[in-house]
Amino acid sequence: MLWTALALTGALFNALYYITAKHWLRRCPEPLLAGSAFLCAGLILLLIAAITHLPLPGPEILPVLTVSAILNTAAVRLTFRALATTDISLAIPFLSFTPLFLVLTSWLILGERPGAGGMAGILLIVAGSYLLGGSGGISAPFHALSSHPGAALMLCVAAIYSITANVDKILLINAGLFVGYGIDLLCIGCFLLIFAAFDRSSLHGCGVLPPLVLGGLLAIEIMAIGSALLIQIVPYVISVKRTSILFAVLLGGALFREGERLRRGLSAGMMVAGAACILLMP
Repeated sequence: MLWTALALTGALFNALYYITAKHWLRRCPEPLLAGSAFLCAGLILLLIAAITHLPLPGPEILPVLTVSAILNTAAVRLTFRALATTDISLAIPFLSFTPLFLVLTSWLILGERPGAGGMAGILLIVAGSYLLGGSGGISAPFHALSSHPGAALMLCVAAIYSITANVDKILLINAGLFVGYGIDLLCIGCFLLIFAAFDRSSLHGCGVLPPLVLGGLLAIEIMAIGSALLIQIVPYVISVKRTSILFAVLLGGALFREGERLRRGLSAGMMVAGAACILLMP
């Protein structure tokens, strides 16, 4: 179950990444913080690649790299905008729809299909994460889509990630974890910094520490999830990774004093049951 440990490690650092980003977005411009963090993460992976003398990929990865960089840049822009405007315990649970979308996109792009137990686990994780996001009935999270713009943005991000997760696995297989993902993160960072150059708020800067810490958290997450993807199919890895919602809701809710932590914590039990289904009946 090595892939499970790697995916859970990625989930933890993914949650820490979102919580830290939410904290620093109080005083840092969105595109500048995002761009500099991804730039740092890319440099960390490429530094490891250089130290270990990993070979550079050929030009055949350019189409996949281009698609990944463009789509991930859009997703990061939407994510940081959502974190800046919406409670983290309300916005992040909408990422739980990514595994559900992945059932279709992974089959279309990679030909990967979950088994019956795995599908049940995916649905439990989606349902549990969904319930984390709203009170007042089954339709409450969807009401949040109209009352909280950040929630709607994160649903769009979930759809984008259901495509990029598959594209990124193709990049991983053809270019390697450190080189392929390192170049990808570097490109995403550069694209985001271009947006920052046209944003007047970016003139205020955000210091050196926030990008370094965020970049470090992101690099560890990418290394863990990338390693898991080399072992297991995309829907399973991303489903377990989405247990990061549990960490983000509980830790972020406590840190930012957001309400309804008990209900959201109990709902997370469904996510744990879903992960167990994937592990025991893949």
